[in-house]
Amino acid sequence: MTDCAFCGCRVEAHDPVRATHDGTEYPFCNWACLTEYVEREGLATGTSCNWEPA
Repeated sequence: MTDCAFCGCRVEAHDPVRATHDGTEYPFCNWACLTEYVEREGLATGTSCNWEPA
């Protein structure tokens, strides 16, 4: 049995998604839990390039 990295529920009871970050694999119940985890941890903050039109 594997627990979701976001909500703690058993991922096998849902439509599991797995993501790897810094060499560690994280299991999630579904895309919603993965999305909320990324938001809570601020994993998308500062990850895009800054582009300024010429």
